[in-house]
Amino acid sequence: MLICRIVERVVQHLVEPPPVDPAECLRVFVVFTGMAGAWRTVKELDGRFFGGRKLVSILTFSVDGMQLTSARNVL
Repeated sequence: MLICRIVERVVQHLVEPPPVDPAECLRVFVVFTGMAGAWRTVKELDGRFFGGRKLVSILTFSVDGMQLTSARNVL
């Protein structure tokens, strides 16, 4: 079964004030057009390594109903 994962936009957010752990200072939000693509991406990204750091992927929802996937780096 083909699951379409169309990305509407990607937003990078610097956490202020900076957290104690420098790996927690950047959050990346990916807005998808559909729930299925967002869910599958969360499952595929969680636990992968990028730039030597492990990604933690979380499915969240915005106020206007669009699906957001937050991937953040942890050591």
